[in-house]
Amino acid sequence: MKVSSITKSGDAPPTRLLRSNAPPSPPQVLSAQKLFTTIRNEILQARGYKDLVFENVPPEAGSLVIDSLDEDPDVENSCARLSYNSFTLTISITIMPTFLYEAHTAWLYREVSRMARSGFLTPSEEDSISFLKSPTFGGLQPPYSASRKEPDFALLPDGQSLPILVFETGWSESAPRLHHDKDLWLRGGRPEVQLVFLVKWSKSAGGVVRGIIEVHGRNGVGEPQLLQTETIFPAPPNPEAQTIPITRGQLMGPNLLAGRNLGDVHQLSVDLFRRAAGKLVLREGYTPA
Repeated sequence: MKVSSITKSGDAPPTRLLRSNAPPSPPQVLSAQKLFTTIRNEILQARGYKDLVFENVPPEAGSLVIDSLDEDPDVENSCARLSYNSFTLTISITIMPTFLYEAHTAWLYREVSRMARSGFLTPSEEDSISFLKSPTFGGLQPPYSASRKEPDFALLPDGQSLPILVFETGWSESAPRLHHDKDLWLRGGRPEVQLVFLVKWSKSAGGVVRGIIEVHGRNGVGEPQLLQTETIFPAPPNPEAQTIPITRGQLMGPNLLAGRNLGDVHQLSVDLFRRAAGKLVLREGYTPA
């Protein structure tokens, strides 16, 4: 992981400009301009997976840099994941995420199909949920109000500006960032964001992959709380028994139909996740633990 800082001096103004039409800029904005150019070049020159982290980025610069990158057509075509946390003052960029970053996507589609077949979701309820891969969200509560966040995956109910379920994933080196992401969603995204799933992968020198999934929600006073941890790899002795409960209210939010019980529970199958992830681990040339 590459860690840099916006607080540099002596940078010459680059030729490609931010979208801001501000008058001649003080050094602060020149640093933002340099940061924009540095990130853009890193994204466009990348030939494989890479995480970039830039620290000490003030809110006025961080949001401008991410918004400008988000509107750049070349960056958009790269499918890099762009985020700025205005509480930690950190820009995070994931370039060319690996197949394993998508394991939860296949899992969620299968689970929603199971929900529909069992009657846990009606066709109308299923249609009211959008499944979004790496959209950009803003509009968070303080101290995250200047943040821009692209989750790895999100479920967004109709009529809601923020997702109700969020998935963030990464290798072991990015574990601190994942927990900052979790806090951003559960504190800055209250009350809309109900649950945050953190998927954490690690691999040994021999290419053996281990993984866990954490489920985070809020406690009685509205603060983030770890609700559950399950092992993906290695599989436990009785893998079919591994489940993660989710209520209809946690999934549907404001779109719960009249007469439907918000407390009804569907058990997400961790073993289904394991099977989906196992195929992708092998595809990347690694071995599940």
